[in-house]
Amino acid sequence: MLRIGRVEYARDEGALDATCACETCRGYSRAYLHHLFGVDEHLAVTLLSLHNTAFLVAWVRALRDAVLAGEFEARAAAMTARYRAGE
Repeated sequence: MLRIGRVEYARDEGALDATCACETCRGYSRAYLHHLFGVDEHLAVTLLSLHNTAFLVAWVRALRDAVLAGEFEARAAAMTARYRAGE
């Protein structure tokens, strides 16, 4: 989990998540999101919500694919471990 309000993101020009194709990750840097969050701009909440929704949709899609492939237990455990590690 990334906490965009932390000072280390103030000058980070990278995407929120380099592996994500959502509008937020394609169009806005961590530094810009950090700025929006810091000045309490409503756009920060909107952009982060777009990213979080895209993340959850991708997660559920991957779990659905795992169920259909008969690999739910292993895939769910791997995804949970990755999430808890902050990736």
